Formats: sequence, C-alpha cells, structure tokens
Amino acid sequence: NDTSMALRACLVLLCVCACAAAVDRLRGVDTAKAHLYTTVHHTWKCLSDDIHIRPNQINDDVCDCPDGTDEPGTSACTGGQFFCVNSGHQSSILPASRVDDSVCDCCDGSDELNISCPNTCEELGRKAREELERTRELRRQGYQRRQELMQEGTTKRASRNERQATLNGELETKKATEAAQKAVVDQAEGPEREAKEKFDKDWEEQSANKRAAHVDEVFARLDADKDGLVSTDDVMHLVEADSDADGTITLEEAETVLDIDGDGALNETEAKVARADFQALYDNLPENIKGTSDLQKPDYPEDVKSLIAVADKAREEHRQASDAVGSIERELAAIAKDLAVDDGPHHEWGSLLGQCIESNEREYKYRMCFFDKVTQEPLHGGRSTSLGSWKEWSGKPYKYSEMLFDNGERCWNGPSRSIRVFVTCGAENKIDNVEEPNRCEYTMHLATPAACEPPGHDEL
Repeated sequence: NDTSMALRACLVLLCVCACAAAVDRLRGVDTAKAHLYTTVHHTWKCLSDDIHIRPNQINDDVCDCPDGTDEPGTSACTGGQFFCVNSGHQSSILPASRVDDSVCDCCDGSDELNISCPNTCEELGRKAREELERTRELRRQGYQRRQELMQEGTTKRASRNERQATLNGELETKKATEAAQKAVVDQAEGPEREAKEKFDKDWEEQSANKRAAHVDEVFARLDADKDGLVSTDDVMHLVEADSDADGTITLEEAETVLDIDGDGALNETEAKVARADFQALYDNLPENIKGTSDLQKPDYPEDVKSLIAVADKAREEHRQASDAVGSIERELAAIAKDLAVDDGPHHEWGSLLGQCIESNEREYKYRMCFFDKVTQEPLHGGRSTSLGSWKEWSGKPYKYSEMLFDNGERCWNGPSRSIRVFVTCGAENKIDNVEEPNRCEYTMHLATPAACEPPGHDEL
C-alpha cells in the first residue's frame, strides 16, 4: 500500500544519508581529500581509475581499486597510505602495511582498531612546539649576531682597503729611500773594496816572501853538514826526529822523516833532498820539526778600517730600508689575500677571517680555521694531519651553504684528503658531526650566526 511504500522510501533515503555521512568521516582519509570520497548515485569512483564501486566497499578490507584508494583505512592494498590526523600535533602518513598491525604508529592511535593506543598527540605537540620555539629563538639570536658580524665584516673590509691605500703610498716612499741607500752603499763600497784589495795584495806578497824565507830557514837547519842536501845523516842529528822519545834517533826514524810518499822506502830524490826539491818535503814535515812561520794576517790599518766602517754603516742603513720595504710588501700581500676572500653578500663572514674553532669527536680533535685549513689531531698525542686547505664556497644552489677545503695530506696509497663543511644557522660558531663517507673525503657540520637568515625567512 501507499504507507508501506513511503516507509521503504524513507529507509532507503536514511541509508544513503548514513553512507554519505560515513564517507565524509572515512578512516585514514586525508582531511584535505575528504571531498573526493563523496558518493554520486550510490556509487563511488576510484581516484585514479575509471572504476565504480559501491560505497560500502570503501574500507571493507578488500582492495577493489588498482590504485588502492578504496582502502585508505585498512592494510588491504599494497602501496596504500593511511592518514593520521594527530590533532594537537603534526599530521602524518603511514604505509598501509602498518595499519592494524598491533603497533601504535599514529600519536592519536587511529591506525589501530584492535588494541587500545594512548593519545600522545598533545604531549608530543607541546614538546615539538617548545623545540620549534627554542630553534626560532636560537635563530633570532643568531640573526642578531649575524647583523653584528655584517657590521664588523664591513668595517674590517673598509679598514683593510684604507690600510692598503696607506701602505701603497708608504711603499713608494720606502722604495725611494731604499734606492737612495743603495746608491750610498755603492758609493761607499768602491773605496772600501779598493783599499782592502790593495792591503790584501801587499799582504799576499809579504806572506809569500816570509813563507819562502821560512822554507830556506828550515832547509838550512836540517842540512847539518851544509852540503846543500838533506839526508838521513842530517836528520839523525835532529832531536825532534826521535819519535819514540827514547833518546836515540834510529835510521828508521830518520828515513820516516824523509819518506815523502809514505811508501816505507826512500827513493833517490828522498834519500838526498836538494833545495829545489825541498818544498815537497817541507809540506810533509811534522809541525815539531818544521816549526811555525808566524804568518798571521794583521788587522787592517786605521785608514782602511775607517772606510770599512763607512761602508758597514751604509749597508746597515740599506738593510733597514730594504726590510721596511719587505715588511710593507708582506703586509700588502696579506691584505690582498684577505680582500680576495668571498666573505658573503653582506660581508658577514669577513670578521671570521683568522679565527679558528675546535671540537673533540671520538679519538680526535678537529680544528677549522676560517678560509685557511682544517686539521685532525689525535687526542692522546700524535702529529696533526691536514684535511684540506681553503678552496671555495661550493654549496648548490646557495653557494654559502657549503665550504670546500681540499689538497690536504695524501692518504697512504690513496688521494689527497679533502673536507666539505655544511653550513647551518646557529647562535654561536660550532663544528661537529665529522664523518668520512668516502676514503679520504670528510664532511663536517658548522653552525654559525653568519648563516642565520632574518626570522620568518626560513622557518622550520
């Protein structure tokens, strides 16, 4: 009858509404995608495939859609995803395989229907917000310090430029002074050289004459019988020839004195030495027989000493002028090297030039000197090893996010060491987390205010 037909129509309408309501609150569906699960004409279409199923086939633990979108709240579909709402904390997505596996993965416990999972979202959210605020505060502090570094770096660069200009002016003056002093040296060394050469030449002639006279004197002393020859008979009269000091000079002792070539026998020339052949014997005689010729070179006379003093004074003044030029040139080279360093878009890295920071990790102390080098040293003694010298900024796409130090000490039977330093924001300069992912290739993390962006520019 009409009444029963009306009741049946109402029941169908209630079922449709109930199904629609159920679909709106489907388990495991991303809230942003809930509208995709609205049924049309009592059917629902798979999200990636042109397949229509009944509403009650959604989350029925049977995978009907090839893309698995009909089972967002079960583990029926391989490759499916489960959305954790996690109110009070961050939402998350799980692989479908972890749904109803008796392990609580979502902090709100929505992934498990068969066991009771505590809802820890509020506590986790509170801790996450505290950590986020702590991180933001560190970033704020870091950025404040970065602004100071920018000012310091800009001031230092301006100071270096100013010092460079001043030194360039001083260098010209110092070079002129050095050139003038060199002329004074050249002028003073001429007379000095001539006077010394004359004195030395005269002395050489005198000493040659004295040496010849001394040779004649020794020959005459050895030629006891004055026959113009020195023989064993002559030598046996020399007290100095008594080598064993027994009071008697033997023929063997006498022959030893005359044995010029040391072969143990006297040849004709050695047995009777004439004055013309005596020089060789003289050179071979022991000092106690030959005596001394008293040929010590005397000091230069006062007039020559005066010329030497003038030249010495000129040389010292030139040395000082040359040292002054060298000192300025070395300082200019150091300034040029510092100015050539890429110290950041706002010179925030400039004030860190020359600074070093250290960190102890495991068995080593690591030391990084900005724009210079990185070293590794055993904590319990041992020499330092170079991990690399400053090469360049190497970050991509933002180059100031990474430093490269290369050409370090060569590994045994391997390449030269190198290290990449990953740069992040920090309230203070700190290095840590040193690793060696590949042989002789190291990585390090650097936290520094110089890398901190303005608050809100790059929030976590």
